[in-house]
Amino acid sequence: MNKSGGGENCIDSQEAMEVALPKEHEPVPLSSSDWGYPGYLTEEECSIFCAFKKEIDNHNDFRIKETVYNSFGDFENKDYALCRWLRARKYNLYEAIKMVEEAAEMRESPRNHQFFPDPEIALGCPRSLYLKQYPQMCIGKSKSGHPVFLSKPGILNVDGLECITSIQGILNYHWFDMYHSSGACFKKSVESSNGEYKRFEFICVVDLAGLTSSQITKRALNIVKIQSKIDSLCFPETLNRMLVINAPSFFTITWKLIRGWIDKRTAGKVELYSSRKLWQKRLLELMAMDELPCDYGGTSLSTEDMMSSCQLAPSIYKIKENTKLLHVRSCTEVNCEVKDKELLEVTVFTRTTDEIAISIIEKLSGKMLESKNISYRRTDDRKDEYTLPAKVTFQTVKTPGSFSITVKSSSRFNSSKVMVYCKIVENSSSGCHSPIMRNVETIDVPLTPTVSASRSLIFPKRSNELMSFDESIEFIEKKSKFSNIVYLSSPSTSCSSPKSPEKPKQRFLCALALPSLKELMLTDLPQRNQKIP
Repeated sequence: MNKSGGGENCIDSQEAMEVALPKEHEPVPLSSSDWGYPGYLTEEECSIFCAFKKEIDNHNDFRIKETVYNSFGDFENKDYALCRWLRARKYNLYEAIKMVEEAAEMRESPRNHQFFPDPEIALGCPRSLYLKQYPQMCIGKSKSGHPVFLSKPGILNVDGLECITSIQGILNYHWFDMYHSSGACFKKSVESSNGEYKRFEFICVVDLAGLTSSQITKRALNIVKIQSKIDSLCFPETLNRMLVINAPSFFTITWKLIRGWIDKRTAGKVELYSSRKLWQKRLLELMAMDELPCDYGGTSLSTEDMMSSCQLAPSIYKIKENTKLLHVRSCTEVNCEVKDKELLEVTVFTRTTDEIAISIIEKLSGKMLESKNISYRRTDDRKDEYTLPAKVTFQTVKTPGSFSITVKSSSRFNSSKVMVYCKIVENSSSGCHSPIMRNVETIDVPLTPTVSASRSLIFPKRSNELMSFDESIEFIEKKSKFSNIVYLSSPSTSCSSPKSPEKPKQRFLCALALPSLKELMLTDLPQRNQKIP
């Protein structure tokens, strides 16, 4: 193997001809956005490409091929995948192969966990609660089909994150986000373009609104650092461009220094904006109005609504959340109002070693409904960041009224950090509430011979398949080969689709069985003929 970046001369091979720079187009002054892509390779780069492909395809470790070709699933064009890894090492064959081997090792543990298909299990807490502490999500797609991701480090709450999850939990969630969430976005772009979308790249929007120099702490930087390490090694060359918006003056000065330290090609992908007028105009150049969130100048859902509804499968119930990070010295409380046909679920997280007493009290009568104690049992300071915090969940409150969640600390000198998470769920259909209901949604589908209104349909599981809610709708409408899904019909309920109001629709109850669930207990779900609201 030529460690300087050369490779076996196979320029006459079919693979090389497909990725080479077309002869009739030579010479072409390539822009930095085209360098290293299939169709724009020089003879030397083609030679390296063929040698790299041969090394990957013939490697005796199956993980090597999977690392290159299945970064986001098995639907990325192989030539484009190979070129991504080569561009990351500037077409140095030896360095590219070394990088793949290191990435395969890093992927080993998350791969054994199927890249954590359930984000709540990955984090050890509700996904929406996590996103409130560290807002980062896909907000839509660009006009060219690239997923657009938004991050808000200006409101990153490190204390809140430490209360509800661990560094390992954040790592697990990042694997879920990249492999499953991003993979679903890329797959949708491929399918909607009939396979024409091939450059698997993100547009990242980093909103620095609210960022102060005091927030740039070692703990905050460590979170960003571990995520960046995964991205740069296991998902190389996936940044199309980065828009840094609402940049404070101190960051602008810092960026001028950083820009001189990094590769010119990478630095050229970063755009810096302080003026809302300028960054909003730029976002609308890249995204359609209905793809951009309304709080960023578009007409789509606000980012706050996106975070609140960010569950693996939406619920058939309306959900309100009340989240409070408390710094308890002696006693404090969180108040909740529960209306008729609503349920209150309370979960408390902490890392304090002091004994914490939590009680749910009905304010009108002063009656204590339930009381529990919680404390974190530290074993080894070095392992704390990889250990989940202490968590306690209370029985569901099913009666309306005003309630107080009181939190008392046994310490009068130290301030104890406690996260109180209250979820108020609409309970308009009695008897249907159970833990599995977070994976249930009503969907409206056309009446077809294969989706009958008179029976429930159970489709067999396909190994290693993750079913998202969007994919479940697509499954019915396009009759795709997805799995782990149960449909319970409601013959008495029908409605019209917003897209085609004249076409009759049948409302179905769709339950998603996660891979982590060994069995889907139908007794936990509404009966087939029960009316669905």
